[in-house]
Order: sequence, then structure tokens, then C-alpha cells
Amino acid sequence: MLHNLVIVGAGPAGLSAAINGASELDKVALIDSGRKEMVEGATRYRRLLGGQAIGSAAIENYLGFPDGLTGAELMLLAEKQASRLGAEIRCPEHASSLELLKDGTKIIRTKEGGEYRTKAVILANGLSYRKLDAPGIKELLNYGVQYGAPTFNPRNLGQCTIYVVGGANSAGQAILHLAQNPEATIKVLIRGTKTIHQQMSKYLVDRIQASKNVEVLQGLSVVEALGRGRLEKLVVEVLESKRTEVLANHLCIFIGAAPKVDWLPDKLVRDPLGFIGTDVVIGSIHGHRLPQETSIPGVFAAGDILFGSTKRIAAGVGSGSSAVQSLHRYLATAKLPCS
Repeated sequence: MLHNLVIVGAGPAGLSAAINGASELDKVALIDSGRKEMVEGATRYRRLLGGQAIGSAAIENYLGFPDGLTGAELMLLAEKQASRLGAEIRCPEHASSLELLKDGTKIIRTKEGGEYRTKAVILANGLSYRKLDAPGIKELLNYGVQYGAPTFNPRNLGQCTIYVVGGANSAGQAILHLAQNPEATIKVLIRGTKTIHQQMSKYLVDRIQASKNVEVLQGLSVVEALGRGRLEKLVVEVLESKRTEVLANHLCIFIGAAPKVDWLPDKLVRDPLGFIGTDVVIGSIHGHRLPQETSIPGVFAAGDILFGSTKRIAAGVGSGSSAVQSLHRYLATAKLPCS
């Protein structure tokens, strides 16, 4: 089967592209790797769309939701909308290669053996969390240590001490989520001298400062995680000098993210950090390109994976929509087979 559009990644940008694409085209497929989790010591992936947005505990500034909502709630609504409009959702499935054929069509292959031939592609597979390079972190991952937002109900934890590393919006939303447990003590570690006021939206800063069980500690970083089978202590360092052991039951890490581009062909132009360049960014050396079109004709990029992208849910939604508009212009002029 020849698809009109295959979208890789089901975060805000990918789901937006699926909704807008499926509302005007047939044969639209959306591929996503799903949610990685540990079950009885084994890694598995389950169907869960939304990317990193599902970890947003409180979204207060999204158009049309005056009372706010969680990222998981917003992404579930988007998934239902994409399905209703006819998008074929394949999850969990991991894209492993992208090939441009001589007739102008493309093939997306997956690790699970899937093969999707398509006229056009939108890459919206987002970012993966950067790893904290410190002894004990890898060994205690999923045993008190985790990257990104907590998936557990904080009220079920009872009395505990939770450390959060990071000071951007994603960390702020997780902090407020955790602070719902009045018995928990949340300590926020900000590396360097850049304060949360310089990294985080004002509404998040205001709520964090009003939370009685949250303490923000400037200039501290985690250098080691300790525990027998589960996190028990952290070794923290003050501005690369004094080190101290502290009791800790949980550690949530938000130290940035890198684009998921290792599976893409070398001919796809990226910056030194791996973010994908499109149209004006890649210059005229690759010929005329439509907005958000990459160095490979008919392959577009949207959301956080883009060079210079704004890492916000609303920006990702707009990016996915605008990529579909460029795609229509591409399909109208490209000489592609019908089947």
C-alpha cells in the first residue's frame, strides 16, 4: 500500500500533523514507539501516545482550557481526534530507517518488521532525555531514580524526600505534581547560577514559591546515587567544591534532551547537536525547499526535533499543522506514482 503521509512520533507535533493530515487526506499513518517501562526486570513498550507532553502535570496556558489540564489529558483527546478522523496509529513501533526510492516515494522501516511506503513523511519524533553521568544512576534507574516526570501518584508515597534536578518548565510541572503530597519534602537542585526565574514560566515559579513543602537549592548538583537495590542517598556537590550525603527516596532528572535522529540517513542535514535543519536553515545548496521541508524532498520535520524550535506544547501543535500545509503544496507539484 502507498500512503499519502507517514508521521513518525506522536507527541504534540505528530498528533497535530495526524489530525490535520487525516482531515484532508486518506492513507495517513502515525508511528510511535510508545512508553518504555520495566516489568519484572524486563524492558517493554506499551501503547501510550503524547511523547514527553504526557508528563506535564499542569498546563495552565493552553488555548481553550481556562481551568487547565494535564498533558496526559490533552494528548488523550488528541489521540481520540486523530483516530476519529481516520489516522492509522501504529504503537508501539520503532522507526529504524528512512529510504528515498527512485520514483520519489519513501519507505519507513521499523524494528518490528513494519514497512511503510509513502509519498511524504513528517518527522516529529522529538527528544530523548540527556543522561546524568554519575555513579549509581544507571544501576538505580527505575528503582527510585527516573528521567522526566513521575508516573506515580505522589499522594501514595506518604512521608518521603524527593529530589528534582533541573529548572525548566518540565521540571516545574513535575515539582507541582509532587507537591500535591503534603507529607513529601521536595528539594529542587539547580546547577550553576541560572535561577528558575530565568528558565521557567512565571505561573510555575509563583506556585513553586507558594508551596510550603518545596525548597529550591541553587548551585547544587548530584554526583552519585547510593542504595542497595533502591535509592537511599545522594551525594550532592556545592559549586564543584564541598560534597555532602543526603537521604533521598526519589530522584527525578530534567537536564535537557537530545533529538532522536540516530536512525535517519546521513543525507538529512542536521546541526552539530543533531537538530534537523529545514528550508531557510539548510540554504540554497539543496535547492528550493518548502517551509519545514528537510534536505530530502518530501520529508518534513515538526516540533522539538527542529533546529531552533521552541520547546512548548502549543509550538509543537502549530508546527505539526504548518508542516501539513507545506506537504499539500509538495503533493500538488511532485511527480509521484499513484500506487
